[in-house]
Amino acid sequence: MQRRRRPKLTADEKLDQVFDLLRNKLHWSLIDLFRALYSKPQHYRRRMAFEEAAYRTPDLLENVLAPGPTSNSTRVVLLDALSWGSSELRAEVSELGQSNLFGKYDPDGRDLKQFDEHMLLNHIQSKAPVALRILQSISEPLESSRERQNKHTSRWTLILAILCFTQRRTSSTNLPTILGLHFYTNGVKAQEIDLLAKFGITISYKTVM
Repeated sequence: MQRRRRPKLTADEKLDQVFDLLRNKLHWSLIDLFRALYSKPQHYRRRMAFEEAAYRTPDLLENVLAPGPTSNSTRVVLLDALSWGSSELRAEVSELGQSNLFGKYDPDGRDLKQFDEHMLLNHIQSKAPVALRILQSISEPLESSRERQNKHTSRWTLILAILCFTQRRTSSTNLPTILGLHFYTNGVKAQEIDLLAKFGITISYKTVM
């Protein structure tokens, strides 16, 4: 007599059985499961399998972190745990601040008119891709705009130059110096240059002189 096959369980039924096993037979919560998973080094293979499924599966992450009333708090908790990527962003700004464009002022280097927007964008992309992507996302216009995206390159460059100059005031001076000299040679007075210097846009009037 042919054995009757059991009907396949649906995903919902399997999920019910997993949680029933945890709660009623193992007397574990999900927190207990994950604490045990990360409690000892010898569980690293199981941890890797979990992390591969949970954090490296794009569609799953998209479902978990999709904007919504419940997911927004989860997103913030995850960002807080990662310190909002501040160490990675700081490292990118540091590397950018040591490059020839954002680094120490070179009297024999480029002047302001030689800075091509395409060249600037490629340079930033190569040194600080995450910082650039965040700036692009934050500054995306809320209303429809006919401006080409690369029209904003100078703005992103200025923001990053200020960050580099703030991080290294003695060695990330190229763009602030070039701007200070440009304003001075075009008749901008000391008071205005010093005001721009307070915002980190240029070096001080005294340094220009």
